[in-house]
Amino acid sequence: MMNELQEGSDIIFFGTQSNVIHMSFCGLPLIPAYTNEMLLGCEPQASILCINEWDDIGYIRRCINYLESFNENKVIALAYYKKKLYELWDRNNMSICENTHNNITAIENEVGIHIYDMDKMDDIEKLCDEIIAYF
Repeated sequence: MMNELQEGSDIIFFGTQSNVIHMSFCGLPLIPAYTNEMLLGCEPQASILCINEWDDIGYIRRCINYLESFNENKVIALAYYKKKLYELWDRNNMSICENTHNNITAIENEVGIHIYDMDKMDDIEKLCDEIIAYF
């Protein structure tokens, strides 16, 4: 049963490359088949969605809904990765502005899922505690 670890059971982690869903549908070549295969094959009970500073709230919500449509999967947390100062340009050579604390708080309030900052060891430890507590 979901959320119940049996004696001797383990929490197993797996990860895929980005693009749970593509930001815009531009044809079949952009469908993330590998990610879909991993989700179907692993049948996760819980997911942690990694978000970036340029992800808008609509895209984050679509990703959460998509992940939660698989079996009994529940997105239990969001992991926020900031770009380093020397990485502030995207592949189109456009500047990427970092989200402020207010933007992160707004996203967290909007989706109702806690966001952990992966640059802070304290947040990483809290995320680990949340994973263990969930099960």
